Amino acid sequence: MIVQECDYSKEYRQWITCPVCGFEYTHIGLVEIIDHEASANDEYGTRGNQVRIHMTCEADHEFAFIVAHNKGNTFIGAKPRNI
Repeated sequence: MIVQECDYSKEYRQWITCPVCGFEYTHIGLVEIIDHEASANDEYGTRGNQVRIHMTCEADHEFAFIVAHNKGNTFIGAKPRNI
């Protein structure tokens, strides 16, 4: 699971964990906003607009946390980059 419940603060009740090892110590890198045409597919297997947050965990795994939109649905997911 990439989003887990936590008791870190009263405002932030969930955190993103590494999809490779599950480590909760992750760091934000480059943030991309992708404006896809409705018919476009990409290497992440989604169509529509996306926000990609490139991240690393403290075990040196790289992954992208993705918020994608297509036809009224919004999805979240993560794709490892260096397995």
